[in-house]
Amino acid sequence: MPKAVKYDKGYKVNFRFRNKRYQRRFRWADYDDPKKAALDFIDLVKTGQVGESMALTAAVRQYAAWRYNKFKRSTVDRDQSRLKRFLTWCADNKVVGMEDINLIKFREFHDYFYMNYPFLKSNKRKCEKANVTWNKYRLVLSNFFEFCSDRRWMDDNFARHKEFKVTIDDADERWFTPTEVDQIIKHFDTTGDIMRQTFYRFLPYTGFRVGEALNLKWRDINFETQIITARNTKVKRNRSVPMHNNLRGALEKIQLNKPSHLVFAKADGHPYYTGPTWYHVLVKATNTLGMEQGNLKAFRHAFGSALASNGTSVREIMELMGHTTPGMALRYIHASQLHLREKVNQLPFGR
Repeated sequence: MPKAVKYDKGYKVNFRFRNKRYQRRFRWADYDDPKKAALDFIDLVKTGQVGESMALTAAVRQYAAWRYNKFKRSTVDRDQSRLKRFLTWCADNKVVGMEDINLIKFREFHDYFYMNYPFLKSNKRKCEKANVTWNKYRLVLSNFFEFCSDRRWMDDNFARHKEFKVTIDDADERWFTPTEVDQIIKHFDTTGDIMRQTFYRFLPYTGFRVGEALNLKWRDINFETQIITARNTKVKRNRSVPMHNNLRGALEKIQLNKPSHLVFAKADGHPYYTGPTWYHVLVKATNTLGMEQGNLKAFRHAFGSALASNGTSVREIMELMGHTTPGMALRYIHASQLHLREKVNQLPFGR
């Protein structure tokens, strides 16, 4: 017998009726009496006034099963958490099947996202701007809609429409200035944890992506030529970065007690599959230092900005950071106010 089950935010219904599965959530914030609303929903299902509301959820499950065979489980689980946000919105707006998703509905979800953005931040990353997080949601939904369109469950991939694509300005990207990088490195030097000291020194000195750093192996580091090679990168090609003098000593300390073939591994030798562990440690450090929070990608922006301030050409920055277009390299180049002030003071007027 189907019934409404209480949970922390209201009541939910999850049952099977006439070989069809139904699910709906009724929150305290949306209904004066969510239990009554849930019971009314059950009556509507029994009388045939509500269609198969699990069709959308079933499509998401098939999409997840298809992706598990192609990608890492951690990547699929992360995308599934974002799809659950979309499913919750669909349940609240009577979107019960893939055929109910149209351009108007997706535009309503887009507006809902920006109105409720503080409640939708992934992993509680306060440093992310709304446009940055929306692009992540849009990419996940676009891949899901493309999967459904290929199977003719929906007419079009609405997430690919130009009106939903947001251009990220440089101001939306958080990056660490050279002074902030020095403060972070000195902070971890006082902790006594060699692995953390090396990791947060490695990112700004090499410009590696987090995934590239966590997948780095000892065979990829040549101490004789002082070259570090990144393999299986985002652009599907290897790249080499010269080793900084301040980084070599830290890497040699880890190598003395290396528990794994990976450079950055746990004490038992197992790898770090994702970066949230390192991110949360960085958040605590920035809070202790009293600076604005930033994610691990901010070190990559700091690397590109420091190269540009030293007079490195865009072509050389592309080679070191693994970019294929100058436009992408320019997104990682930021100018600090101190550097701009020095350039303005060098103007020859009135001398």
